[in-house]
Amino acid sequence: MTRREGLCTTSLRRAGVALTLALAMAACAGDSSSIGRSGSTDPTVTGLTTTPRPVDLTPDSMSDTATRTPPETASILPESEPTAPESGPTTPESGPTTESVTAASAPAAESGPTTVLPGGGTPTTDGVPDAIDLPDDAPGRYQVHVLAVLPRDAVDPGWNTDGRSIGDRIETTIAAANRWLAGETGGSTIRFDTFQGVLDASVVTLPLSSAEIYQAAVDRFGDARFIRDIVEAELDALGVFQPGKVYLGLVEIDRHPSTCADAAHPPDLMGRFAAIYPSAVVEAGWTCSDANAAGNLGAGSSYADMAVIHEIVHLLGFAGACGANPADAANTSHTGDSNADLMWAPGPDTPPATPWDTDEMRLDPGNDDYFRHGRADCPDLANSAFLDPLPLTPEPPPGWPPAWQLS
Repeated sequence: MTRREGLCTTSLRRAGVALTLALAMAACAGDSSSIGRSGSTDPTVTGLTTTPRPVDLTPDSMSDTATRTPPETASILPESEPTAPESGPTTPESGPTTESVTAASAPAAESGPTTVLPGGGTPTTDGVPDAIDLPDDAPGRYQVHVLAVLPRDAVDPGWNTDGRSIGDRIETTIAAANRWLAGETGGSTIRFDTFQGVLDASVVTLPLSSAEIYQAAVDRFGDARFIRDIVEAELDALGVFQPGKVYLGLVEIDRHPSTCADAAHPPDLMGRFAAIYPSAVVEAGWTCSDANAAGNLGAGSSYADMAVIHEIVHLLGFAGACGANPADAANTSHTGDSNADLMWAPGPDTPPATPWDTDEMRLDPGNDDYFRHGRADCPDLANSAFLDPLPLTPEPPPGWPPAWQLS
């Protein structure tokens, strides 16, 4: 592990010993004793079963005002918990905020952030994310880059108990999600950023603690559910984002008020970042690492696998308002006709106990919402430039500004 000019990069590679993210985090912080959850333990979770649980999905529309509609979520609630309200407060739709909290009013970090810079670096061959975005195997192609996003006080998320690293787990989940997608599309998959055939995952340490991220969402938007917006703004301020890429971040916050995963959704909510919260304790009393939760990556959970692809598809702009079966008038970023649809969310007439059926998942059953619908007036996932192989008429996400696109 080396530290230079604000970058914390891994120098250890596979040599019969697995270097876990825990050690990477501790070395970056300069404190090798920071292993284990600091000052907290996971609560006892009740009402858990091995069947899929109801999702808590809300509209994507947001504005840069103090009162905003709750962000898109792919949350897992115990079956004994009610689903989310039918709609949240309404505000004019616009893109997410891009102003960094730390550049504005957040408390100063105790130490400088670890940043991620384009290009350079050394290959990741041990399943551990590096602190640099490595050269792409598919330059000039749209792709998804994976981030491990650490608050400045982050500690070991506890994923090394079975000897598997964070990189191993997310790779397993991505492989399972893409196998499912290939079966639904006839061979097309999401293109992920790789280097020499290995998933390229980067580490970013934010200048905010987990508690400061939570409080920044409350201070700025009046609601902690906007944690993802705060994280995206911080990543943007650090210069992480590159043209032609969207980002899937494993964000190691301690708690979230309502969800284990959420995402931007162009063109209604402009952004390039989707978040999974693998270690968060949700305020309803369950944890994102539970067996049927979106944070239970790499464990063969269909819910976690489908949650990852669900959020990425949101980043690509789907589902959209032009689809035939929106969840309801206030939630057009999800479908409502089948709870086995990848992009389904409960609507006002959905029975409260209806689960998101990830074991029988389909990609736009009926082909009338967002995939191969045959309509020229409605974006189609089948034409997404993020698919591999590249479609005949590849398109970036709807509404993307030229600065985000490949030239």
